[in-house]
Amino acid sequence: MEIKLRKPISSTTIRTGAARREGRQPSHDGECVTCYYVPGGDGTYLVEDNAGVSWSSYDEGEADDISDEARETGADDPRELEAEARDDVARDRGEPIGAVGDVATVGGECANIMVQWGWAEWPAEEA
Repeated sequence: MEIKLRKPISSTTIRTGAARREGRQPSHDGECVTCYYVPGGDGTYLVEDNAGVSWSSYDEGEADDISDEARETGADDPRELEAEARDDVARDRGEPIGAVGDVATVGGECANIMVQWGWAEWPAEEA
């Protein structure tokens, strides 16, 4: 079931993995995360990858705990990804979702959080 938006929501794509290291566009969903936010809102955002919700603005600062390990393994530095998400939201770099079926691509975990935050609602079930 697809959520109904209660507020306008925009999304940006943040490159990860090889796409980030090579400075190119992602070639599949394993090379990016999607950042959702309400334009002109309070800066709250939600980041989703192909496995579900990765983090939100409420998790900021926790990246410091894993950044050293990420650098040692060659993985993306979570602090850089957090900073890019914050910057995208602050500068409203996203595109509106919902107009072209983007709402249908929002995962269930992410949709549930959007509903909890008042950004969306589940449509009423018909009898």
